[in-house]
Amino acid sequence: MRVEWSGPAQRAFDAYIDYLIETSPRVAQRASREIVAATERLGRRPNLGRPSRWKGLREWSLLRWKKIVVYRVDAGRLRIVALYDARQDLARVTPKD
Repeated sequence: MRVEWSGPAQRAFDAYIDYLIETSPRVAQRASREIVAATERLGRRPNLGRPSRWKGLREWSLLRWKKIVVYRVDAGRLRIVALYDARQDLARVTPKD
């Protein structure tokens, strides 16, 4: 299944990697590689994630990076709609696709 990132999700990913680059380019590279690999695994097995707190969406936790991938499974594609920090108050955010 093809994996696509929405604009807001891609910007959140880019901002996170930019933040990590300031601290350690090597850590940023590892984070980028692992997050992309995790989303590709989801593309092969989209039901790995759990039903989301937001209707019609699913979630996958990236424990090492303290991130939550919020996604939707459509015909033939998996669309990443948000990338949130697991430590933030998720009751205050709503994924926008």
